[in-house]
Amino acid sequence: MRIIASVSFLAIVSALVCWFNFSLHFNGFILNDYHEYCQIARNFYEGNGYSTSVLRPIAYKFFTTLPQPEVTRVPLYPFSLSLFFHLFGPNDNAVVLFNSICYVALAILIFLIAFELSGEYIVGLLASLMTISMKSFIEYTITAEPNVFYAALIAAFFLFYLRHPEKTLIQGILLGILYLVRANSLFVFMGLLTGTVIVTDTWKKRAYGSLLLITGFISGLVPYMIRNYVVIGKPFFSLYKYSLLLFTEKFPRYTIWTQIADVNPTQYAFSHPGEMLQKSSAFFYSLVDNSLSFYHPFVLLSVALGFFLSTDDRRLRALRIIIVAGIIIQTVLVLPMGPVPYYYMFFFPLMICIAIMNARTHLGKYAWAAGFLTLAVFLYSTVPYWQSPKPANPFIQIGKEVAGVTNKEDIILTDIPWEITWYANRRTIWLPYDLETLGQISRTLKPKYVLLTGSSYATYKDNVWNHMLLDRNYAKSLGYEFNRPILFQNNIVGILYTSTR
Repeated sequence: MRIIASVSFLAIVSALVCWFNFSLHFNGFILNDYHEYCQIARNFYEGNGYSTSVLRPIAYKFFTTLPQPEVTRVPLYPFSLSLFFHLFGPNDNAVVLFNSICYVALAILIFLIAFELSGEYIVGLLASLMTISMKSFIEYTITAEPNVFYAALIAAFFLFYLRHPEKTLIQGILLGILYLVRANSLFVFMGLLTGTVIVTDTWKKRAYGSLLLITGFISGLVPYMIRNYVVIGKPFFSLYKYSLLLFTEKFPRYTIWTQIADVNPTQYAFSHPGEMLQKSSAFFYSLVDNSLSFYHPFVLLSVALGFFLSTDDRRLRALRIIIVAGIIIQTVLVLPMGPVPYYYMFFFPLMICIAIMNARTHLGKYAWAAGFLTLAVFLYSTVPYWQSPKPANPFIQIGKEVAGVTNKEDIILTDIPWEITWYANRRTIWLPYDLETLGQISRTLKPKYVLLTGSSYATYKDNVWNHMLLDRNYAKSLGYEFNRPILFQNNIVGILYTSTR
């Protein structure tokens, strides 16, 4: 009865948090990553399968049509969104509702994990309330990013792990499937593999357990590997490998995505070790600095203090090894491509559970006072977020204007391709590096319109697109006639050109 009451209480509290967050802060999706997931989900919903309606020029090496097979993002989050689209339509609110349900599920699952570890309701309630009080989880309920969904699934996985520690093969299979939600599951798998080797008492059991875990993980990936082999001939292919080249001397910023470049990212990395090391160092300092604001120093300090306290509990020690190993391996392997703070947020619910359990052992009768004080610190850390205003979002209006003057079959060349594909429901091409690259793409994909807003994530040859944005005569010389300005709040935020070719 107490479990039902606790779960019901957490479901109500977390649902209210989602509602207030939506009411106070939601104004559509701002970041292009969010629009990318949404438009992939809509392609699932419309029967176009696991595909994208946005062309990264680098992808033209492999696919020359739109929509084209998606080989950058993993599929299970947009597929899950598409199921909600069937219920509520392909819109922003359906995405927020899905994430909010995952947030409620996360609250309940963390309670169950903490209760499984401690057998005490108060521990479960504290761990759950601390988790859902973290700004990082609250703010991602109103995005189109798989972070809350993934955190809930990882929590469900570790609940299974705690209740069935002997089912190593199934654990591997589940992590393989979770890889299709976020590739970070690779590092959870590596952490679990490390924990298996360290915790298991004999070499025979270590070897057998490791073999089962690896076999399960690969088995969980088999459907994805088959799909990739069918569409591109390489079971492990991903355009994400080109992230190794981001922010390098030859490919500054996100320039590599805008080129049809014949370059091997791995070979480039090994042939430029100094550049990779320098870039990784800069990314590491950026990661540390950004994490302080993303998680708040008080939250980081309080979790770390409890997490690293000594413990005699075998399960807590095993979990701590898995988490620490996963964090270290993830950081080392992702550094050359640029880790960001939210890559680590799904570890925090488990770390909170461990910290509370350790504090309960070491602080004795003061444990509950310390626990509620820490919860107050977590709540305090979210005050600036709750006081922040709704962000301005020009993309909804821009999408409506573009949709109003173009046709569904038109292709639009633009510096905001994902925003236009989601909010205008049009096929788009990200601005290529130069006119020669555009010429190659135009052999099969001919843009009828060019939309320029001045957004720039890459370095372009001869600054061609900025020149075109500012000079209509130059645009005309390239074969594009001025169509209209694009307005947001009575200000010009973009220029739409029509192709005369």
